[in-house]
Amino acid sequence: ALYWHFQNKRALLDALAEAMLAERHTRSLPEENEDWRVFLKENALSFRTALLSYRDGARIHAGTRPGAPGGQSLCGRFRSRTAGI
Repeated sequence: ALYWHFQNKRALLDALAEAMLAERHTRSLPEENEDWRVFLKENALSFRTALLSYRDGARIHAGTRPGAPGGQSLCGRFRSRTAGI
């Protein structure tokens, strides 16, 4: 029944990993004028907390290709933020 909504198992796991991060990963963007070292530390801790919030969260996330929120990678978001976009 799930494969009616997802093309295959990989697509299902990708969507599950995206949902886990969307719900629990709270530090995906730096604050205005925030030191990038502080942000990276808090981002990593938020990511870890998100994975630990679900049974086998890290195992589910490993090997998946979840899309970045808004379709942009962390590096892309840093570039946009630095450029003032």
